[in-house]
Amino acid sequence: MKLNLIISLIFTFFLFVISDKCADLNSNCFLMKHLCTDTTYISIMKEQCPLTCGICTSSKSQGNVIVITLKDKTVGTQTSCMTFKCPRYYICVENKCVLKSQPKRKLTPIVITQKPTTSKCVDSFTFCFRLSKHCMNGRNFNQIASRCPKTCKVCIG
Repeated sequence: MKLNLIISLIFTFFLFVISDKCADLNSNCFLMKHLCTDTTYISIMKEQCPLTCGICTSSKSQGNVIVITLKDKTVGTQTSCMTFKCPRYYICVENKCVLKSQPKRKLTPIVITQKPTTSKCVDSFTFCFRLSKHCMNGRNFNQIASRCPKTCKVCIG
């Protein structure tokens, strides 16, 4: 295992330092393309999937700062990112572009087709308390509310 890692690192060094050719080292890069901009995986993706991530020709050195650019967006630097723009939803923290909180999503209204229970308001499942967080889920509301009316608060009177 260590030997494979050492060979991979040597090959990666050769690929980026000595050779001008751009190629993916991993045959599954196309399946992991979404990780190209993920700050957690950017260093491994840079090494293993430079062609898929589009960073072969766009990595450049600016003085003592190495800027890694993906599709014209700076996602990380070796020194301060204060002078460079981080991509959308990223902010500069401790010299790195990090993902900030995601934008709020639009809420879609839930269409309730389950009629309120008029008889005794009891749950028919003993584990309804575990499903309570799904009571307002539009996809599962009718199934859960019909079996857990007390937990989902759909009882009348």
